[in-house]
Amino acid sequence: MRAASGRVESRRRVGDDGEWVVEDVYVLDGKEVSREEFLAVFPDKPVGCGNSHLSSCWPMYSEALAVHPDQIQQANERAKRHGLDVEYVKGGIAKIGSRNDRKRLLKLEGFHDNQGGYGD
Repeated sequence: MRAASGRVESRRRVGDDGEWVVEDVYVLDGKEVSREEFLAVFPDKPVGCGNSHLSSCWPMYSEALAVHPDQIQQANERAKRHGLDVEYVKGGIAKIGSRNDRKRLLKLEGFHDNQGGYGD
């Protein structure tokens, strides 16, 4: 099954009062669709999830820490061995349970944590 492609375009037009109006247009697989149809395929992320210290962001899904789909079982076993609340789900995406588990996973993988001040 092929993943859907989607994008939100901003279009400008002249409104009835002669002023510019900017509108969001939702495009799914090359066709314009309603906002509701678009969000059914690409749901909004919770507000504030750019700041991983907010409780509304957990569990966090990370594509950056994903593994190849063939490695999901091994990655889940490794996380369990290290006592991490991390589950690799469909597509190999990492589902991380808490800030502390994110911090520990990044250290295990050898990555620098740019948000380390929030990972205690």
